[in-house]
Parts: sequence; structure tokens; C-alpha cells
Amino acid sequence: MNRQYLTNIKGIKKISLFFNSKLIVKLKGCNDDNIVISKEKTVQFKKWLDR
Repeated sequence: MNRQYLTNIKGIKKISLFFNSKLIVKLKGCNDDNIVISKEKTVQFKKWLDR
């Protein structure tokens, strides 16, 4: 997970696949289009989403 951002699951607008098993996350009310979840943290992020 990217430690530059703190959000609630309801604050996630869109999740897209990125190359090399990374994810791009877009947040509601945030203009930053470069929020990348690393390959190493993707599994942990998906588990967090499934809770």
C-alpha cells in the first residue's frame, strides 16, 4: 500500500491493472492519477478490499 495516502474503502473510485502485477488506484476527490500499489503489496491490498 502506498503510505502517502490514507483512505476508506468507500473513497476508492477505480482500481486498474498496471504492468508487472501493479495496480493503479483512483480516489474520489483526489486529482492524483499516479497512486500505484506495488507488486509486493498488491496481495495485501486485495485482502484489505475483501474484508
